[in-house]
Amino acid sequence: MAVGSALIPGRTGTAAPPPPKGARTLGVVFVAVLVAVTLIAGFLRIWLAFHSALDADEAIVGLLAQGIRHGHFSAFYWGQHYGGVEPYSVAAMFGVFGQAPAVLVLTASVLALVTSLVVWRIGLRLFSPGAAMTAAVLAWIWPEVALWNSTREYGFHQIGVLLGMVVFLGALRIVDDPPPRPGGPRDWVLCGVAAGLGWWATPEVLYMALPAAYLLVAGLRGRRLVDIGPRVLLGAVAFVVGALPWIYVSVKTHFGTLVFVTEPVAHNTYGRRLTTFFSHVAPLMLGTRIEGAGAWEGPALFAIVSTLVVVALVIGAAVVLAVSVPKARFLVIFVVTFPFLYAAFPSNWFWNDGRYGIWLTPVLALVLCGALWHVVSERMARFIATCALILALASTLVAFNAGYGALSSPSRLTSWSANPNATIDDLASDLETHGVVDVYAGYWVAYELTYLSGGQVEVMALQNDRNPADDRVVEDAPSAGWLFVHPGRLDTLAEQLGTSQFLQSSTITEAQFESWLAAHHIPFHVTQVGDFDLVQPARNVRPSMLAT
Repeated sequence: MAVGSALIPGRTGTAAPPPPKGARTLGVVFVAVLVAVTLIAGFLRIWLAFHSALDADEAIVGLLAQGIRHGHFSAFYWGQHYGGVEPYSVAAMFGVFGQAPAVLVLTASVLALVTSLVVWRIGLRLFSPGAAMTAAVLAWIWPEVALWNSTREYGFHQIGVLLGMVVFLGALRIVDDPPPRPGGPRDWVLCGVAAGLGWWATPEVLYMALPAAYLLVAGLRGRRLVDIGPRVLLGAVAFVVGALPWIYVSVKTHFGTLVFVTEPVAHNTYGRRLTTFFSHVAPLMLGTRIEGAGAWEGPALFAIVSTLVVVALVIGAAVVLAVSVPKARFLVIFVVTFPFLYAAFPSNWFWNDGRYGIWLTPVLALVLCGALWHVVSERMARFIATCALILALASTLVAFNAGYGALSSPSRLTSWSANPNATIDDLASDLETHGVVDVYAGYWVAYELTYLSGGQVEVMALQNDRNPADDRVVEDAPSAGWLFVHPGRLDTLAEQLGTSQFLQSSTITEAQFESWLAAHHIPFHVTQVGDFDLVQPARNVRPSMLAT
């Protein structure tokens, strides 16, 4: 008589006893918490998308995506030799859902969701289904800084993390092919293309490419070179295809694309970046600091102790995997090498919002959950995971409330009528009403105004000019207005837009500009438009003219 899956091995025809009632209850609670946390994390992202004002950096991605949809392709984020791929994802979202600001920022959330699904797939190849599901949900909800970053569209961070995780998945699929087979061609193509696209998006994909290379070398040891060689060549070709835009620009600029590791930055040494990682970035990624000013979550002593506890858990989990789960050692290599590779990138001096540290999130989730399921029983693992997910949710909600006060004010949480971009939307409408279509403005106003006006107002940034080619439209116009923050409105505007820097010209004040116009006998008039003063000279006064 055949023994079915419901029978006890060795006892033909004897049905397995049903699980204890407590185990069934725990299973239901575990699944309910997984679902609830997933939905809450999704709701928080949607809320943030509709309640957070865009900034100029995000508006540039929107402008890039608009250009892509009209056939104006760009390899990288304007003004940089890195930061590609993600604007094309935004363009695809625009094609389906329209070009609203919420669609722009929700692209990052969609990419984060797909990353969590990849975490689940990786977890299934390394650990038990329970560990895989928990890791995926944990990466989706914790820490708050990663959730917040998945509602900001900065052009390459989310796609970089996603592609890095796909490299991991592709490498796992290759080494899981039973010996002596060298991995399926599709898996080599997947791994190579993901690595190439990741390199195009940001060279930071090295964080994951190097551990993935270790996984491939270790996992394919002993297989015949004659079998592996063609597959490696196929993967290399796939990498080149994925990285073609980067290669093309590199050749044209004599490899100026490598400036990201060669440019000197004053007072920004490797040692200083490494110190900043351990003192600020790591606590952000462990959920004990809050993005922005980096305040501790809760009393400082409690937060510091919590940080040390989580660090100890991560170290312990890494040791468990390194000793007991050889195939998962690439995750341990990632955790160990990440701080030192992180500090190698000059741009990573900026820590406040944690955008450069979010690569840690999915890997930490896998390491912690994989080790948990390895050292305790399934039932105990589910109990601990349920508690951990609730704690992770609580941590994220505390940080979320500290930033937005939405949980302390339920009416704010349930209100969806306010326009977070009203200041710039109103400015665009006022300028169009006055017939002003060409203006000069500070960086944080210029690109947001161009995007939110739908291109009806052309704006040239007065500093950090990232798109000189299109800005010539403003300089060549017969007349162009100058936007200055109205006296007394800077603090209000800074609060609305999230910064006081570069809201107007950093080289000349409104009074100085008007004095210059008077001295050069150029008629002008001033109109207040919302929080701004619009100075309209009788002819186009280009910024370069003020230096003469």
